[in-house]
Amino acid sequence: MIWRRFALIAALASCASEDSDDPIAMADEGTADGASDTAWPIDDASGLRVAALPPLPELAPWPGNPRTAEKRELGRALFYDARLSSSGTVACATCHLPISDFQSNTPRDLPSRSLPELNLPLPRHTPSLLNIVFAPTLHWDGSESDLIASMTRPFAEANMDLTDLPKGSEADVWALGEDAAREQLHTKLQVELPGYLPLYDAAFDVDAESADAADSWLWTGMALAVFVADAQTGESAFDRWNRGEDEALSDAALEGLALFMGDGACIACHHGPMLSDFQFHNLSLMEFDEDGEVFDRGRAEVTGNDADHGAFLTPPLRRVTRTSPFFHHGAEASLAAVIKHHSDGATAQVGHDPILDALAPLTDDEVASIVEFLRTLEGPGLERLEWGPPSALP
Repeated sequence: MIWRRFALIAALASCASEDSDDPIAMADEGTADGASDTAWPIDDASGLRVAALPPLPELAPWPGNPRTAEKRELGRALFYDARLSSSGTVACATCHLPISDFQSNTPRDLPSRSLPELNLPLPRHTPSLLNIVFAPTLHWDGSESDLIASMTRPFAEANMDLTDLPKGSEADVWALGEDAAREQLHTKLQVELPGYLPLYDAAFDVDAESADAADSWLWTGMALAVFVADAQTGESAFDRWNRGEDEALSDAALEGLALFMGDGACIACHHGPMLSDFQFHNLSLMEFDEDGEVFDRGRAEVTGNDADHGAFLTPPLRRVTRTSPFFHHGAEASLAAVIKHHSDGATAQVGHDPILDALAPLTDDEVASIVEFLRTLEGPGLERLEWGPPSALP
């Protein structure tokens, strides 16, 4: 395979975050024609063969929220307890299923089972929570960067607080808003589900019975964050090979890695320990309603900037082979289709990112090789008993 070097390096490198090393330059060092014949030398500075794709870091202590067994068990109960939602039928685990890598295998979830007649799915695919503790930016549109705040936000959104309308009602479905959601959660904990109070006492060394709504809201987010913080993929075959274990990757996976870094140019946006630049790109995937209006403006919904129209967060790739479907709207079931969308040239929409125009076309065999490499990023799965619901809810 003859490598086609990057003709538009400037366009590709623009995907990289401004505070990171240039992934293009890092990827280009030490590569040569062919994959299995490449020496892939260890970089002296990083101790890795591919310094642009380091392992996940050790989780540092959290100032103000030490991770304890008591907080984790409280977080586990909160994560699975549908009674905390307005409808009483949906919990975090309804869409973020630990059994399927803390995500959903459906394109868009319909979380409130009490209102199936309204057929109101979430506007975006439910992403995985694996390794979320390391993510500097959260949600497809980057609307959150604080994990603790992100954990309680669903209580104030329509996916967890749909009103209990009578069957066939045409009334609007509404969201409580954070102030009302905070008060509702506080009432549930203080009045409806007082069995939680001793768990809060033990987790935070407080008198939860005398807490106000703001305290309950904050502690809930902190406990949920501690629970999901441990949801990490662990060391993968690629990580072992990257440190120098020659037999950890097959020749097919090495060929895929060479393509990932070379002709496929995947590394331009998928780099770092989570294989994401945590930037936003318009991949010409916008959907339109019957009036021709854009269904989801993506990042522009947050920034109000037309330049962000239709741009969504670059998804991390660890265990990506286990988290189908793909894209922000869950439109593709296979990774091969995702790669072909990138390499074959999508029909450009308004705001189309020129990164796609710089990519070389890939054959089916080359696409299959990249998928084989992505399999080496899986790492171990989560133990079902450790991540399942508690034996009894408070």
